Amino acid sequence: MLPQLQPPTLTVTAVAFGGGNVQQQQVHLTLHAVNPNARDIDVRGIDCALELEGQPFATGASDAAFRLRSLGESDFGMNVTANLNNALPALLSGISHSTVDYRITGRIHLGAGLVRSIAFDHKGRIRL
Repeated sequence: MLPQLQPPTLTVTAVAFGGGNVQQQQVHLTLHAVNPNARDIDVRGIDCALELEGQPFATGASDAAFRLRSLGESDFGMNVTANLNNALPALLSGISHSTVDYRITGRIHLGAGLVRSIAFDHKGRIRL
């Protein structure tokens, strides 16, 4: 019997653009994680893909380990690579109301236990 783990809720709280060009832009995401489980989760890394307004925007992976406390919350950052060509229409449509819908999907890789990873899929809105 494998332990039943609910995926943590990941919310994008900030997007900061770094250097690059239109096809490859470095982006730093700040994420807020909420652990709905009654046990600590040792995170050893995260792979994710971010969509804006239904369009692929960025992908990336982080190997920064941290512990998400039982029923706790934590903020963390990760760098991803974005393609602004894909998301330009979404960004332009969001300028008028200063927010865009996003969807973040991926896997949280665990540092311990029988379960080695947890898939996640969350939607929300982010202010531009």
